[in-house]
Order: sequence, then structure tokens, then C-alpha cells
Amino acid sequence: MLRDTRENFSWLSIALHWLAAIWVTYFYLNGQSIEDSPSPDVRLWHITAGATFGVLLLARVLWRLATLMPRPLGTVAWQNLLAAGVKWALLANIVLAVVSGYLLVWSRGQPIAMLGGPVLPSPTGDWQSLHHLMEPLHKLTVHLFIPLVALHVLGTLKHVFIDKDGTLLRMLWPRRTA
Repeated sequence: MLRDTRENFSWLSIALHWLAAIWVTYFYLNGQSIEDSPSPDVRLWHITAGATFGVLLLARVLWRLATLMPRPLGTVAWQNLLAAGVKWALLANIVLAVVSGYLLVWSRGQPIAMLGGPVLPSPTGDWQSLHHLMEPLHKLTVHLFIPLVALHVLGTLKHVFIDKDGTLLRMLWPRRTA
């Protein structure tokens, strides 16, 4: 099952969801270590790996836009609306974090080397005003992950312990439909 249905997430959506969760957590923590490290290697690794996995994170967002979203299992309309808002805010935040990360490097006129792959030349050249816009935007998106992920996890916990409706289970394993 590669496509989502109105009832279930596909294997692809489940894998992309959990990989994105791992990557976002890793790059959040790795990015925080840049501030504390005098080594330029930490920043270089963050840029190289971030740019590489950023492509995959963007693919995850595009996949979500291109496929059906299963119906929520919750029955309270405002809670379903809040949950959808948090999910879309997380996806938008991923796009902003990745794109602003690319532009932070490129706006200094520097290329981005992908892990084991091509070098992406700067399409902007040295553009300091763009750099000064992207720096606070990238930091804002990074810090927005904390409350958004917290809301997402709290909603999941509510589904598990209060509603007991199987929402988490369908993000772990696709259900068979008759």
C-alpha cells in the first residue's frame, strides 16, 4: 500500500513521517550545538547534511500535498481543526526551515555541497540583505518546532490515553481494509 486512503496512511507516508521526525529532531539538536562549538566542521556538517536531508524533507511535504489525508478518528470538530492546523503548521515550518537554510548559505555567495553528491552553486550570489532576512527566519522556524511538536505529541497522547481511538496505531502500521 503506497497511497494513503481516507481510512489509512500508506507505508510511504508512515516512513516519511517518522524519518522526518528523526531528521527534524537531529537537525534541531545539531543546530543548537553550532552556537556552542568553535569548530567550523560542526557548521559545515549541519549545512551539508541539512541540505541533503532537506531535499527529502521537502519531498515529504510534497507527498503530503499530493496524497489523500485519512479522516481524523476524533469526533470533536474543533479538536480535529486544531490537529489539522498543527500538522499543516509543522509542514509549513519544515519548508521554511529548509528553504531559509539554503538561502542563508547561498546569500553569502557560497555553494552547498550535498552528501556524496553534487555541489549546488549559489543562485543569489553575495546578497547581504537577503542573508539578514533569512537568518532570523531560520532561527524563528527552528524555535517554532518546539511548541508545534509539543502540541503534536500532546494530541497524540490524548488520542492514546483518553480517546483510545487508534490514531497512533495507524501511524505505526497501515490497517487492512476489507
